[in-house]
Amino acid sequence: MKTAIIFLCIPIGVLCTLLNACGSSENELPALQSEQDTKIALLGKWYLNEWTLYRELTFHGDSSLVIDNHIDTIYRYKYMIRKDTLILLGPSDRIFSTRFMLLSPESLVVERLPHKSQPLRYSRVDRQQRQ
Repeated sequence: MKTAIIFLCIPIGVLCTLLNACGSSENELPALQSEQDTKIALLGKWYLNEWTLYRELTFHGDSSLVIDNHIDTIYRYKYMIRKDTLILLGPSDRIFSTRFMLLSPESLVVERLPHKSQPLRYSRVDRQQRQ
């Protein structure tokens, strides 16, 4: 009988330890920013630091986004933020959405952009300034 109680207590003890560890503040994921906080964090210029399409993003406070590819085209979009998603409204009311993979004061990573299917990593610093 004592052996059965011990075998029953061990899994319960392990389960309690795991639940306690998962509930500690060290292991908690940071809360998602509000949509307004995300919008404020996006404002300004972001640089891809590659000589390619979508090289520079500029987010404006009026919910407009200007994308400069430094080749021959400047794209203009209206944008909205919903949780971890950036929604772009382009010409002819075409809608495109992409997920934020990272947003910090110095880094922005989006899942993709129109005509670019891989993640794009932006920085606040332009490391490839024009000569």
